[in-house]
Amino acid sequence: MVLTGIAVYFWQNYEKLKSANLNNKISTDVQNKGLDEAKKPVENNIPSTSTPSPTATPSNETKAEVVFTPSGIFTEAERSQLYKKLIDPFLDFQKDTTIQTLTFQIEKKDPPVAGYKYSVNYINKGGSNGGLLYGQSTPLEWWLPECLNGCNFSDSFKENYPEIVDQLE
Repeated sequence: MVLTGIAVYFWQNYEKLKSANLNNKISTDVQNKGLDEAKKPVENNIPSTSTPSPTATPSNETKAEVVFTPSGIFTEAERSQLYKKLIDPFLDFQKDTTIQTLTFQIEKKDPPVAGYKYSVNYINKGGSNGGLLYGQSTPLEWWLPECLNGCNFSDSFKENYPEIVDQLE
């Protein structure tokens, strides 16, 4: 019984102390901001707030991470062809449609799956993801976007990838 009483006493004092510390912190925060906040205009009883303006992120900083799996079996010539005909056009097309791809994984299939040498998976900012099979021919074919109502290519995409644009227009 005595132990229960002591526990209740300490619990009550702990709650009072915690509440007092919280009130002191709020009071201190209000005092520190009080002078600056008091000078800001109030419209319709709502204090004005400043919202930082968004900043554009240069495309160099938003490059997708490209992963080749299994590691070590892709030749430099093979990587170069994959970048030229698949990776760069895919990422540039995604960027033009305001989709930021974060990771791009290419898996070499041996034996090929349904005639395709590579399985591709990607994850976009926001969590959307997708995949495709690629590489039916040697040399590799150009990746072609799948557009429901025709593709709208940017001028830079048309300039960089005329082989793709010619096949879809």
